Amino acid sequence: MLSSIKKFFSTSNLLLLANDNSIVLYENHKGRLTAKLTIDSKNSVLTLIKALKKHINPKITLILDPRNESQKLLSIPDIGSIKTKDALKKKLLYMSGDILHPIVIQKPTKKSQTWQFLITKADLNPTIRNLIKTLLRYNISIYRAHLLSTGNMILCKRIQKLISKKISAPKNSYFFIYLQNSNGELHEFTLKNNNIINYKSENIDESELYTQIQNMFTRNKNKLKFQKIPENQVYLILLLPEQYRSNIKTDKNKIFLSARDISSSMLNRTTSGLCNYSSILNEIAFVKNSPEPLSIPSIKKLTFLETSHKISLFLTAAISLVLLSLSTHHLFSSYKENINVEEQLNNAKKLEYSLAQTKLLSGGKHALLKNNSDLNNLYNVISNNPYSLKMMTDISTANTYQLPIDRFLYRVTDITKKKYSIQIKINSPTIHHKDINHHFRKIDSFAANLEKKFPTKEVRIYRENSDNNTPITIQLSDIEE
Repeated sequence: MLSSIKKFFSTSNLLLLANDNSIVLYENHKGRLTAKLTIDSKNSVLTLIKALKKHINPKITLILDPRNESQKLLSIPDIGSIKTKDALKKKLLYMSGDILHPIVIQKPTKKSQTWQFLITKADLNPTIRNLIKTLLRYNISIYRAHLLSTGNMILCKRIQKLISKKISAPKNSYFFIYLQNSNGELHEFTLKNNNIINYKSENIDESELYTQIQNMFTRNKNKLKFQKIPENQVYLILLLPEQYRSNIKTDKNKIFLSARDISSSMLNRTTSGLCNYSSILNEIAFVKNSPEPLSIPSIKKLTFLETSHKISLFLTAAISLVLLSLSTHHLFSSYKENINVEEQLNNAKKLEYSLAQTKLLSGGKHALLKNNSDLNNLYNVISNNPYSLKMMTDISTANTYQLPIDRFLYRVTDITKKKYSIQIKINSPTIHHKDINHHFRKIDSFAANLEKKFPTKEVRIYRENSDNNTPITIQLSDIEE
């Protein structure tokens, strides 16, 4: 029994790198990544599930590498760090994209009282969406999800710090670091004083990789030259697979680092010159470091349920022992004291109810989602997913007056025709009579915004009675044919 308990609480730490075309499965053994499986993500997701099921309680770190990321600079006047970050969150609500990941590239100074943020925008393609949905459907625990480019930012900062110390680079030097991601795109990171100050990604022609890098680097040097930055303060660092080394000349300001070089300098181990380029970069970025994960609600919720499920087993065992003890004592007492049959049946029903509640607590994640009324809507959204993350964001941004939403219901109106509706229940706080019309205008504005954003949907407003303090419901539903 002890071995069974140990097996249950043991986990297999795995890393999944998913891009537009493929999925790579890495095994994390004592902090070291080893590639175990590479598959075509469009046709072989079930092959991946079979491979994951062979591991004991697989716990996945999911690395997403969508193609065609874009970057946008955003400036916000300094109103204090907390208020500025609140203002940033509001601005992100009005930006489109499945993933919007901000990083600070400049804090307020005496010369400029503004915050500078670099926003990385990415849309998840159907292949990556299907992967996430399949992992959730098969109850594979997703520990956390990351964007590959943000992990590479941490990698670049560590490399800039290491190289700066090694070559005694002057203060305020500029470092341009180039690397390939798993999609074959070229990423350019610009750093100064160990801070990311710019980031770009471009599609590349593999046969002209170094030519493209040299052209991009030359343009950057010319811009800095115009700003009177000396050439000895401008460095080029190439993080590329070993096979490119013979085609690239290096000097003090032009440095080539293969996976073998990086492993020796940053992981303190010797590896083959043919060691996997992506494995080493991901090991440093996501195993040796712990970058901030993406905020994907369904993943965060299931991680919480996974922990709750394990805790509930301890509670189940304890409660079961107590119930068994109470049951035995009760039956013995009933026999001695000749309690009538009706009382015995009532107590048995109570015991049966308690055991049923205990079984509910000890059920798997799937049972928790299926039976908990508060999470049933979440399960439906995960299972059916007729509404994208973008649609949920559009509904949120349509609420321009930030009306207090008390409840958000997802309903199936006609399963055969795949018709759905969303009901948004808006609280009506106690307000003075003179403010009633203003409150109703806000709701009308919300509904009008929804009609603009969803021209193919029917938007309807209703409430249960004419009391001004009765909550109002806005219904967004598929138009009947």
